Amino acid sequence: MKFLKLSTFAILALFFVFVACDKDDPVVEETYDAETEATANAAVATSEFVAVAFVGEEVVPSVGKKGVADYSFGACASVNHTVLTKTITIDFGTAGCTGLDGRTRKGSITIVYDGIFRNPGSTFVVTASNYEVDGIVINGTITVGPYTTNGTNLDFGIAVSNGSIVYADGSQATTTFTNTYSYHTDTSEFYVTGSSSTTFADGSSLSSTITSDLIWKTSCTAAGNPFPSTGVQAIVKSGSPTMVLDWGTGTCDYKASLTVGRVTREIDFQNL
Repeated sequence: MKFLKLSTFAILALFFVFVACDKDDPVVEETYDAETEATANAAVATSEFVAVAFVGEEVVPSVGKKGVADYSFGACASVNHTVLTKTITIDFGTAGCTGLDGRTRKGSITIVYDGIFRNPGSTFVVTASNYEVDGIVINGTITVGPYTTNGTNLDFGIAVSNGSIVYADGSQATTTFTNTYSYHTDTSEFYVTGSSSTTFADGSSLSSTITSDLIWKTSCTAAGNPFPSTGVQAIVKSGSPTMVLDWGTGTCDYKASLTVGRVTREIDFQNL
């Protein structure tokens, strides 16, 4: 089958490890290929919207905020702040702006904030309108917050509404999700729970529920990896049995394993 070329962080290769006795059945293999592709595409959609939220939070006012030269998205972007309306626009231009994280962006995103970033009760909303990153076009509204403190941890939500994504090969999907994040200041890691739903152009849909906290390491995201390094999700695709997506043991390796019935496959989001 033909796998989608989504981005340098997306489905450039799928390496398969079969553990079932029916692995040589071409009908079964084709079915599992389709499930693997759909699951990987949905994971890319969710991770890219979270990445947009993290770009937005870099510019929201707070104490000790970084300078423009330190933004992960690079100094080539134009950041315009209208204090009266608490609105910030990041314009990446049309030629492509490559950030410190190695990702190339075009278009713009708009952030409207309420309160000082990460103060209790503060929120911000990011609107992506034909925003493009590594060939993937993203549209939708991302609401972040409200922030609350939990001991030394910082808790907040990220919700996506009217989310749509156009992959680099032109295929499309829509997505919504509501996740709860807990930022652990002692380890610089985000612990995530929640659920998501993705609908593809052919009308099929896929839903995901996090069954073991997904963990994003800031050291990984700073290097341009938008995927979690560990955690487990239960995946249900219309007309198919429940699948299990396991993100591994904590390394920044762009990999996850998908179990469908008795078959487990390793998905590599980076390497050919």
